[in-house]
Amino acid sequence: MTAAHIPGQRYDVKELVGQGGMQTVRRAVDQRLKRDVALKTPLSTSAAKRFESSAQLSARIRHPNVASALDYFIDGETAYFAEELIDGINLQQCLDKHFTRLCPDTTAKVLHNLAKGVAASHQAEVIHRDLKPSNIMVSSDLSFTMIKITDFGIARLAELQLEADLKNHNESSATSSTLIGAIPFMAPEAIAKTTSKVLPGKGIDVWALGAIAYYLLTGKHPFGPDITAVVAILTGTPPPPPEIHITGGATHVVASSLWNAIQACLKRDPNDRPTAAQLADMCASMRYLDEPRITASITGKDPNRPVYFGVTKRGASIALPKAEFIEGAPAIGARVSCFAFSGQPYPRGVAVMQLR
Repeated sequence: MTAAHIPGQRYDVKELVGQGGMQTVRRAVDQRLKRDVALKTPLSTSAAKRFESSAQLSARIRHPNVASALDYFIDGETAYFAEELIDGINLQQCLDKHFTRLCPDTTAKVLHNLAKGVAASHQAEVIHRDLKPSNIMVSSDLSFTMIKITDFGIARLAELQLEADLKNHNESSATSSTLIGAIPFMAPEAIAKTTSKVLPGKGIDVWALGAIAYYLLTGKHPFGPDITAVVAILTGTPPPPPEIHITGGATHVVASSLWNAIQACLKRDPNDRPTAAQLADMCASMRYLDEPRITASITGKDPNRPVYFGVTKRGASIALPKAEFIEGAPAIGARVSCFAFSGQPYPRGVAVMQLR
């Protein structure tokens, strides 16, 4: 693809925005509809053979929590898949660059939105197969007002690559980025598929949602961060419960309900797990805080009370009671994320988490 080439006589290709094991993604301008899109192309010949069917699977899903498929075409010898361009960052980047973990309320909100998106895909008889934080987009302002699942269309391609990696026990396959990124969120039946003729069902997506929620809530992978997780996953070893400072305190009701949901998703037998729709209902009953989170910098402290003060990116002042800090000790100049509620003379921060 060259800068002068206009794929499909329609898309003006701009900068590279991402690349995975299966595809490259570039921002492009749809000259016909005057909008930006994510234009994807397969990286290999084997991937190209399945690109069309993958695009068709993605097009069957219509839901606010799923990135929309827009177009598929072949130009010359290259297949192209146009998808909704999401203004955000992926969930893995969100944790790597900003949060050490998420609070129970925000974790419950993310899980709820993901469960609704997966339920819609399962209703359309589409299984993602490769759910992980890097395939989930969230608001770049860290408000979590937007949560979308991406790459339904290449999930089957990713699954085939994972199967090949798992069957090969050499060092290069064990350290491949595709394998390392996916294994911590893979269900036991998905891993065992390499030696079994039984096709994994929708439960593999539910398992992945539970593993993702555990990772968001604790900052740790439930069974391990890499290939070493395989043994614990296959043997049914339960993950350790979240530490008491996570499940206790003011958010203990949401945290307890969330932990119960996570454990239900991580049942070794897929028949014992809830469906994605049932998981969505479980999350809806948690009554988590659904307001947008805001980001602020701590600017000072009240000399007479355990209250800190901060300023948001928009220049508004906010009071940050020390008792509301659930992650990180207050420090002048530090960035924090919180919910904001009405107060005098300033709004009051709730569920304050110090950022990286």
